[in-house]
Amino acid sequence: MLCYVDCMTPHCAGLTYHGRESTVYALIDWLSFTVGGGGVSGEDNDACWADAWAQIRKHLGGHADLLVQGQDFAWANGRAPYLFCKRRTDGGVSIFFDRRRAEVLVEMSGIGCGSAREVGGLETLALAVSFSTTRVDLTVDILTDVSPQDFVNAGFSKRFKSGGRQFSESGETVYVGSWKSNRFARVYRYNAPHPRSQFLRVEHVFRDESATAAIGFMASSNLQGCLSACGQVFGWLHPVWSPDEIFEDDRLTSGRDPKANRDTVFWAYRSVIPALARLLVERRLDWLDFEEKLHAEVIRRQSSEVVQDDIAPEKYDE
Repeated sequence: MLCYVDCMTPHCAGLTYHGRESTVYALIDWLSFTVGGGGVSGEDNDACWADAWAQIRKHLGGHADLLVQGQDFAWANGRAPYLFCKRRTDGGVSIFFDRRRAEVLVEMSGIGCGSAREVGGLETLALAVSFSTTRVDLTVDILTDVSPQDFVNAGFSKRFKSGGRQFSESGETVYVGSWKSNRFARVYRYNAPHPRSQFLRVEHVFRDESATAAIGFMASSNLQGCLSACGQVFGWLHPVWSPDEIFEDDRLTSGRDPKANRDTVFWAYRSVIPALARLLVERRLDWLDFEEKLHAEVIRRQSSEVVQDDIAPEKYDE
C-alpha cells in the first residue's frame, strides 16, 4: 500500500494518511516560473534588482516570503538570455532578470523546494504560478534496495527511449527520454554515506507546456494523484512502483480535503482568470465556443466518473 507520512528532512516531506508507516514519499523537487510582463528598469544593477523583486512581490503577494526564508541574496552569474542573477545564500532560489527581457525568471532548486515544504505552501505556490511554470520536477522517493538500472530494465512506456546511464562519485543515474525534450525522467540513487542513499528516486521532469499541464493536473487532483498519473505516462513496470494503490485510501476516494479545495480556488482566481483574459484580449480565444465546451465538461463530470491522462498528449516523439 502506498501512503505518505511527514518526514522532517528537506527531501522527504509528504502528507500523513491515518498515521501509517510509509516507505514512499511524494514531493515537488524543482519549480521554475516567470513573473512580470513589463521588464525591469533602473539606473544601476541594484535598482534593476529592486524592480525585479517588486514585480515578484506584486505577482505572488505573501507567497514571495517562501522564496526568502530569512536569507540574503547575493549576485551570481547570469545565463542566457538573462544578464543578471541574484541567488539565495544556500543556493535554494535563483532569480534571473535583464533589462531586455519582459519577464523575471524564478528557479527553486531542491533546497528551495525543501525549505518551502517545511513551512508549508509549496503546492499552493505551484498552483498560483501554474500558467507561467517553465519547469517542475515531480518526484517519488522509494525506500528499497532496487538499483536505478534494475528499476528501468523492468520496463517503461514505448513512447520513451532509454536516455543513457551515468556514474559518479555521488551515485548512479539512469535517464528515460531525451533531456532535450519537454518530458523525461531520471532514476537515481546516491551512494552512502549520503543521507538519502537508502532511497531510490524516480524524478519526472516537465518543461514549458508539459509543466503547465502537470501543474494543472495537480490542481484537479493533488500531488499524489499527479505522481500516479506520471507513472502512467512513463509506464513504470517494476513492482516497487505501485502508485495506483494510493487511490484505495479513503481520503483520496472521498474527495479532496478542504485545504486542497481552497488551493484550487486560489489557483483559479490567481492564474486561470488572468490567462483567459489575456487570450480574449489577444483574440486567441472564442468566448462563446469556450463557454459551450466548459458547460459540456461540467455536465460530463456531473454524470460520470472522469479519469484522464491529461499530462500525456496524443503524440509522443521522445
